[in-house]
Amino acid sequence: MTLGERLKKMRKEKEVTQKELADIFSLGESTISFYEKGTRRPDYETLSKLADYFDVSTDYLLGRTDERKPGAGTGCKTIPIIGTIKAGIPLLAEDNHVADLELGELKADFALKVEGDSMSWAGIHAGDTALLIKQNVASHGDIVAAGVEEETWNATLKYYIQENGTLLLRAANPSYEDIIISPDHRIIGKVVHILKQPPTTSEYLALATDKEVRDQAWEKTIEQAAGLGMTPDMVRNMMVSMATLAKKNFK
Repeated sequence: MTLGERLKKMRKEKEVTQKELADIFSLGESTISFYEKGTRRPDYETLSKLADYFDVSTDYLLGRTDERKPGAGTGCKTIPIIGTIKAGIPLLAEDNHVADLELGELKADFALKVEGDSMSWAGIHAGDTALLIKQNVASHGDIVAAGVEEETWNATLKYYIQENGTLLLRAANPSYEDIIISPDHRIIGKVVHILKQPPTTSEYLALATDKEVRDQAWEKTIEQAAGLGMTPDMVRNMMVSMATLAKKNFK
């Protein structure tokens, strides 16, 4: 199978158009078409980026092997948990490790411990572990690990958003402002799994207490709505309208 045939096959597997793929790599749509027809070949840098994006080796992309990634069938049992990243050395170098994680049957290249609440509205909370595939490009809507590359730096999880010609990193929590992606930003991976951190006993008790308080608040709200002559359908429709409006802000 030729490079063009492989590229077309993987693009269709990922359900992206030639234009969408071209936009991701800042190329012309015709360039992707030329690659797939075999009338032009990508340079090594573009080839490497394409391989990272499709999570395959450059040899597979070039048709030199039928194995998508070296060692992909060996069932690797551990991956590194990445902490502070040091410039000038490979991402997965030992100096960037804080621990190892037993992976089991899941597929990922490395992991990050989640800190803060910027992705809490997506169900990703502090203490969770994000499993990622190593890649430096992304598609609209992917959750990626990214940050500003400095001598030492830390990556955070955000949505990768393409909006009105601008590339953004967007938190799931609307309390956080969008970050415009600059040349100094670096994407290091795409989230493929989230391992949840179970609550401690004290956290569970706090949640149970909070639920009781919220139940009482709902009862009071229902009484107030009824006192204003609102029916359950009216309240439900209002909530659906507000939720729909909120979702539009994250498209």
